[in-house]
Amino acid sequence: ERPKQVVQVTQYNDGKGVPLYVSSDAGKLTGAPKDFQSFIRFTVRTAIEGDDGSCDEPPVYTVLTISAAFGAGELSQCGVKKLVWAKTDGKWSQVLAYDGEPACDDLTAKGVPPGITGPSCRDDEGSRPYQG
Repeated sequence: ERPKQVVQVTQYNDGKGVPLYVSSDAGKLTGAPKDFQSFIRFTVRTAIEGDDGSCDEPPVYTVLTISAAFGAGELSQCGVKKLVWAKTDGKWSQVLAYDGEPACDDLTAKGVPPGITGPSCRDDEGSRPYQG
């Protein structure tokens, strides 16, 4: 069995996260890697510019946790979609989107360390602690 890696994770506002209403709000992500701030700034700007007005509210990204290579958050627009971002080959991208609890197999397949998405995940037998 391989040793579990210990990852330094920053959790924002006791798990409530930092809402990003405009792209410049990315500067509020204290402790986040600069390249993640650039990525999320572009992501927010693209979502706002591409908003077709079909929902009652504009798109709002909320960053909940961040580490050197993974982050988790939400996109609120016509409901809430939970997201996981990862840095692969030097570039940040969205690697998962889900409702409710993440699937354990998805987290494991993407190499998401414990502490990024929350304490648990789901599999065929229901909810269980996620340990990576």
